Amino acid sequence: MIIFFFKKYGYLIATVIGLLILICFLLLLIPESQMPTILQSSGLVAIISAFLGVVMTVAVTAILLEKQAETQKELLDKQSETESKKDKDMKIHERKIHVFSAFTSKMWKMADEASIIELKNKYEELRSMCFGELVFFLTQKEIEELTAVIGEIDNTKPIDFNLKHFCKITNILQSSLENKHESEVYLQKLYNAFDRNSIGQQNDSKHTEIANKASNTNSSSVTFWHFNVWGEEQITAFKNSKWFLSLIEYGEDWRTGLLKQVKPNDIVFLFKRGGTGYIGAFKVLDPPWKIIQAKENYDDYNQEEKEEIAEYDIYEAIEDGATLVSCILVEPIAYNYKGVGYLTVRRRTIERMNDPEAVKYLIEKFSNNSLNPEQKKGIGKLDEITSIPNLNTDYFNRTLTKQN
Repeated sequence: MIIFFFKKYGYLIATVIGLLILICFLLLLIPESQMPTILQSSGLVAIISAFLGVVMTVAVTAILLEKQAETQKELLDKQSETESKKDKDMKIHERKIHVFSAFTSKMWKMADEASIIELKNKYEELRSMCFGELVFFLTQKEIEELTAVIGEIDNTKPIDFNLKHFCKITNILQSSLENKHESEVYLQKLYNAFDRNSIGQQNDSKHTEIANKASNTNSSSVTFWHFNVWGEEQITAFKNSKWFLSLIEYGEDWRTGLLKQVKPNDIVFLFKRGGTGYIGAFKVLDPPWKIIQAKENYDDYNQEEKEEIAEYDIYEAIEDGATLVSCILVEPIAYNYKGVGYLTVRRRTIERMNDPEAVKYLIEKFSNNSLNPEQKKGIGKLDEITSIPNLNTDYFNRTLTKQN
């Protein structure tokens, strides 16, 4: 530090020392006989002091000004660095939002995919996006959380089954942006809210009232329903002679509320994604449905309830955190594993079919009329080799007659 000081102000220090040496040398030249008087000595001392004072003032002032200039330069450099870092952070944050938005947008658009094969391709695209940019904006902890959630996704099942995982992924990315962690349940409720309030749902209460009045005045009235296959486990259940249509809820109950409006002898048309359309028609039995309410711990169930879970929870959803497993008890009256197509697209799990033309179209198709050669191969079969021996075709034919 001292060496640095002397290097920096050596010229100034040398000048002061030189002046002091010069003054001392001049004083030594004065002979003793010409020693100044007291008055002369005081004047000489005053002159020398004033001179030295001026020199020292100039030196100190120069040092202070230089120090001030350095301080101002450091402040300006620091301010410039801060502004540069702030601008850089802003650009990174904007890019981060863009990357996260693109990833979640791609992920949620998968909800509209119709084919499992297409879904698998979409998962591959998500992986490419993930390693393309997404990972560069995530911490190690966030990557580990994302890895755990993605590892739970089953790309062999429709998007509904993986909805809660999509909510968790979105929550992880949102938390990364806002530096906070919240429950992802609110995202699932938001997604379901759009489904609940989609086209046709707002009229459900009116249709329910009409249906209830019709049921009270005419017990033979039939309501037609749409039901969406959730996963291949449903078809496997049919092969094991488990004739019920199952749906599951995660913190919601509106689907189950609709399911409870199904009454005996109603007809349910079963829809399967993947381009096949509707694959079956079913008569609702009496009692019409079975509902299992999840409990906090598995040990809380009695033996009878455990047996019901083993029988009706075909998706093993309760173990996975589902709050409700709801099933419509049915018997098959028409089936075609090749599918008979559809007239109207319905993406919701369950809803009334209030469109007479759509109903007429399905009755016509399941009567095995207007089928192409490929569709005819699937009549009365669960797959290429498994036929259904107990189709209640009489009930279907009576329904067809009434409808005509």
